[in-house]
Amino acid sequence: MKLQQTRESRKLIQTCLFVIGLTVINFVIANELDTALSQSEVDDLMLKVDELSRFDTDFKALLYLQQKHREKGDLLYKTVIYRQDENDRLMMLFLKPKSDAGKGYLVLDENLFLYTPNTGDWTRVSEDRISGTDTNLADFDDWNLSEEYSAKFVALEKLGKHPVYHLKLNALPNIQTKAQQIDLWVDTKKHFTLKIEEYALSNRLLRTTYRTKWRKLNDENNNDRFVPMETRIYDEVETGNQTIMVIDKITLTSLPGEMFSKAWLESKSR
Repeated sequence: MKLQQTRESRKLIQTCLFVIGLTVINFVIANELDTALSQSEVDDLMLKVDELSRFDTDFKALLYLQQKHREKGDLLYKTVIYRQDENDRLMMLFLKPKSDAGKGYLVLDENLFLYTPNTGDWTRVSEDRISGTDTNLADFDDWNLSEEYSAKFVALEKLGKHPVYHLKLNALPNIQTKAQQIDLWVDTKKHFTLKIEEYALSNRLLRTTYRTKWRKLNDENNNDRFVPMETRIYDEVETGNQTIMVIDKITLTSLPGEMFSKAWLESKSR
């Protein structure tokens, strides 16, 4: 009698373990399906990433750039940045160091111009580097990644304590982009881009960027806007070089259109 009860108990335990095992497997599969994004969801996410980089109103802020060079040491730049996304306008005016005070960058007709106050000259320049730092124009401007790249879902991952979607972007044909391939790590809830890796056509890693300390602001229309207050950019070609970008004293109010001109910037440089 006891032997029969023992056998029945074993069968009952085995059945329970089998049911529990199936439940766990189904739970894992269901969660994997929930975390994997469809292509349409990826496309929607890219639109949200682009939207977070834009402002419905104008933008002005103090910008500190700390360039850390493995051979030249550290150099700190203080600038004022002005943006008018509605008209694709962007301008930077350097305040410090003294040797760079009055220098400025201005975007006109999708071209980037550098003003040198010592000579009074304007020069059309590449957007690869801003004032010798690891930053480029796209680090300060709005994004159009959804129009310039095709994006694919890679995996759901953890970046520190943040669950993130890892996406892989490849440049579309016949479109000039700053990188042929970009990997993005996007916060699953708020859609902030927390990490960026940029690659050349040869698949060589060029830059790694971390965007942290996101802050919520209200523009003049009382809309919520979000800004990464600190950005760290690591040069993966000249290893050991990095740039820390910190934003301060942000205002989201209208700026006069005449500000975005060579004449206005020259007047501030005298």
